[in-house]
Parts: sequence; structure tokens; C-alpha cells
Amino acid sequence: DDLGYYACYSADEIYHKDAWMLFAAAAKRTERIRLGPCVAPVFMRDPSYIAQLAATLDELSNGRAEVVIGIGNIAMLEQYGVQWRGTRPIGRLREAHHVVRTLLDDGSIDFQGDFFAYRGVVTAARPVQQHLPVKIGAMGGPRSMELAGEIADGLQTACAYSGEALRYAVDCFRAGASRAGRQAD
Repeated sequence: DDLGYYACYSADEIYHKDAWMLFAAAAKRTERIRLGPCVAPVFMRDPSYIAQLAATLDELSNGRAEVVIGIGNIAMLEQYGVQWRGTRPIGRLREAHHVVRTLLDDGSIDFQGDFFAYRGVVTAARPVQQHLPVKIGAMGGPRSMELAGEIADGLQTACAYSGEALRYAVDCFRAGASRAGRQAD
């Protein structure tokens, strides 16, 4: 807060301390900075649980939560023996976004997809914000970057990339937004 940063993000991975608990603690010690995972891995966490965590963090932070979902850290998935190659990861990410968005907006979901299924799932965890941002994290692209432009509230990618790589990410995001008839802004 004191340094004027917009947001603080942390990986939702086993290699680090639990990001969601750290954000809950930070929410009580800050007033302005936005908080959220980058990324919450949809192969490791059920999207209904991600929505519950995000809504709870939003309440604790008085409306400052964001969530960035993604396939996850590929090395971590392989360490856990999670088979993700050839399993339509972009389709899973699309469905996960739908589940998170629906639960955040409505507080309940009935859904039968290719990857996730819910009957009468309801959560008491409700966000403070009218529209809690759900972004997509992507590093390799282009399909996940395009998906972010198509359906998400934004795209997050690694800042260690070159200017050329960041332009590529923006171009992919814009292509997805255009294909969906959305403004990239």
C-alpha cells in the first residue's frame, strides 16, 4: 500500500507458502492493494473451490480480490503425475472459468461439462465486488492467451519476457477478444 502498487499476486503452488492464507493475512494489514493468486491451477484445484476462496478473500479484503486461473505450473503437474498433455487443457480452462464466474456471480451452479459436473452446488461465500475479476494466466500461448481475450477479465503473463514476447501476448489476447466480439480494453 505505502509504495502505491496496484496489486500483489503469488503463485498457488506447493513450492511456496499457501498464497490464500498469506492474502487473508495481508488483507487485514492493507487498505488499497488488490490481492490474488497468479495462477490458481485448474488441474490441482477444483474451480468451485477457487471461487469459494476468491469470494472469501474478497470479503476479508473488502472488495480487493482478483483471481488468475490457469493450467498451472507444468513442472509441478508432472511432479504430481497429473496427465495434462492431450487432455484438452484449453477446454478444461474454459470450463473452469465458467464455473468460477458462475459461482462468483450467482452463488450456485448446476453444470454438466466435459471436465466438471455440479448438481445444486451452493456456497455462502459471496464476493463484495459486484464483478470480481477472473483473469487467465498464460505463458506459452497462443491458445490460452486468445482464450483470455475471448472470455476473461484479463491476461497475466510472465514479466521476464522480452518486449517482443509481451507484444505477442497482447496480440493473441486481442485476437481472442476480436473473435468473441469483445473490446480488448
